Amino acid sequence: MEESVRLQIIYETAASMVTRTPEAWAEYLRFASQLHKYPFDNALLVYAQDPDAALLATEAVWQRVGRAPMEQARRIAVCEYSRAGETLKYLLDVSQTTGPAAPEIWKVEKEVQPILASALLERYNTSSPYLADAIARLVHEAINQGFEPLMRDFELDTGSHFFAELPQDGLFSQIREIAAASARIFVSARCGLETRDADMQALSTIAHFDTVPLVARLGNIVSNLSKSILLTIEETVKALENERRDEHAELIEPDIYRERWPAIPEYQRGERSRAAGQVRTPVDGEPAQAPSPAVYDPADAGQAERDGGPGGTGGVGEAGGDVPAATGEGPAPADGGHADEGPAPEQPAAHGRGSKLETDED
Repeated sequence: MEESVRLQIIYETAASMVTRTPEAWAEYLRFASQLHKYPFDNALLVYAQDPDAALLATEAVWQRVGRAPMEQARRIAVCEYSRAGETLKYLLDVSQTTGPAAPEIWKVEKEVQPILASALLERYNTSSPYLADAIARLVHEAINQGFEPLMRDFELDTGSHFFAELPQDGLFSQIREIAAASARIFVSARCGLETRDADMQALSTIAHFDTVPLVARLGNIVSNLSKSILLTIEETVKALENERRDEHAELIEPDIYRERWPAIPEYQRGERSRAAGQVRTPVDGEPAQAPSPAVYDPADAGQAERDGGPGGTGGVGEAGGDVPAATGEGPAPADGGHADEGPAPEQPAAHGRGSKLETDED
């Protein structure tokens, strides 16, 4: 059997499994959050073949950072469902390579969550010490701006499905609710937060997405919305880390430190002591405003992808991988899913523990 045909069968099988129950869909979303820069087609194929994978790249990218495949290393095949033969690539998880220490994936430490939440909400003239509230607001804004374009040509995905017989306004409202809950689960998992019960309840009708085109449509909507939000969070984490680094170097006024950071590690205190930080009080009014541009990531260089379902009927958006991703050559406008090989992204860490991995495209 040809590899491309085998992958299409794996894809179809996985698509039928991940939406059987709310729990199955949430489990997939939590996995995919680790690979949020990869398109849905790739992430689903990785999930079906190796659900323990966490840090993926092509062999060429690993070699550029000094790591090599182990003997009999297991490779994970990925592709676009609709163009499997043309887009076939093989990825290696870090566990299948040897060499210098692998880059750390950025994290949101618990003590940083209130500061990050307030920073993310600044653009909306409101504040909260809870990161879950900030994520909910970001998802709300992303849905308002991006849902309709991502639902373009949806009728091509329904065919003879009973969705085609439902009033469009009511159907779109239901899909919007499911997509929003899915994005909150996706983004929260990447930031180390637990799934909320209300979001699980919103997935109660997920089993109605029981065809490959419908699963691909929903998967691409959630992946695209979540990627844009996580790039904003990554950018903010990096900015806060730079700010904190400057404060530790005494390059800014102490009052700014007291506003942002509640504590400074003992080994960095020196002769100084700082007051604990405070969270600003909320301000009324929430003017709609577009999210700030995502942090530049070498994995996304030269890439402006449109992710769609099988046959090119899915949503519109970006895609890639959260690790040294095999990206670069974007899929054709009518296709969704695969990001070709490209440079590895920078991996900022929330507390200065991250490392940087930059490579050049072959």
